[in-house]
Amino acid sequence: MMQCPVCQSALEKVEKRYVCPQNHSFDISREGYVNLLLANQKKSKEPGDGKLMIESREYFLGRGFYDRLSDCLNGMIVKMVKGGVRADVVGGRPFRILDLGCGEGFYSDRLFQFLEKNSLAERVEIFGIDISKIAIQKAAKRNSRVQFCIGSNFHLPFVNESFDCIFSIFSPLDPQEVKRVLASDARFISVRPGASHLRELAALIYDEVALQGKSVDDSEQFSLLEKGSLQYQIDLTSNRDITSLVAMTPYYWHLNDEKRASFDEKKALSVGVDFQISVFRK
Repeated sequence: MMQCPVCQSALEKVEKRYVCPQNHSFDISREGYVNLLLANQKKSKEPGDGKLMIESREYFLGRGFYDRLSDCLNGMIVKMVKGGVRADVVGGRPFRILDLGCGEGFYSDRLFQFLEKNSLAERVEIFGIDISKIAIQKAAKRNSRVQFCIGSNFHLPFVNESFDCIFSIFSPLDPQEVKRVLASDARFISVRPGASHLRELAALIYDEVALQGKSVDDSEQFSLLEKGSLQYQIDLTSNRDITSLVAMTPYYWHLNDEKRASFDEKKALSVGVDFQISVFRK
């Protein structure tokens, strides 16, 4: 499954490390993750989300505000595991799933728990990858049954055609790399922010809010099977809810001192979420 980031040979697990035929070696941490990010793949000393963003997202997601998105994804993936996708793997190797840009492992962990409740956990292998070391350390501590690694979404350290399902939530990616590691007829689930996602929050930061959703033309690499949206309102009832949401989004870096102080005073806020969910086939 894992691929050496130096020579692209398959890695073999030998005791507490991964080794390739060229003898490149990568230690497995005591938390259970492996670092497969090369120095020349970093744009900074500590790439990826920082401690503030990760801890803010960990708290916010732990409050259940995005559970409906997680439940929606879990339901879609369970249907795939039960035989709707790549039925040839049933009875053979496990159904392999990759959480692309997994952060601190919230969605991977809830997916594993959902599969376990449906007596499907033994039929799957879940992997998570993120470029942030802090995030992966938290993810590995959250669920030791998911195989996490530090790596780049643009240089995925996995062998060709490894996965039966890959999902990405707001994560930057290279469609060619996703296509490379997807097995034939496998599925890619892409979640992007819709036009009205968190617009009430944006309105408090910017003088003008352009209601334009971010989109990536994944259809050039894949066949679009279905597309839908998940929209609902969330009520933030404490200052920590509000400041955590702000700090986990890119909006945080656009705050001046005056607007940051105004958020420190807010006790309640209602915002709408708008998730655009697309399912592609390789």
